[in-house]
Amino acid sequence: MLSKPQFEQLPMFMTAGELGKHEMGDLVFHEGGPRSLMNKKYREAQASGLADKIQQQGVKEPVHLWHNTNGTKTLIDGHHRLAVAQRLGKNTLLPVEHHDLETGF
Repeated sequence: MLSKPQFEQLPMFMTAGELGKHEMGDLVFHEGGPRSLMNKKYREAQASGLADKIQQQGVKEPVHLWHNTNGTKTLIDGHHRLAVAQRLGKNTLLPVEHHDLETGF
């Protein structure tokens, strides 16, 4: 379990490149793998208008990253935002909310 001081030291923003290195939760089992999943999520973001909004205003709502007990991290919310940010460039910043899998915080 992560202690509160450790969480306070975690980054409030991460790049699309950094976030793309983490597990994608249950969605990693998507047919075609993670790259296919991100392409699908980007197409969905385009269809909904989210891609245009992010291109104009940046990512406003944080993505959610679980810190697992085995030391890995899993993106559990924000796949569409990450897919758009990745298309904008690997250095695109996204706000991140960190969660401890054990405590939920």
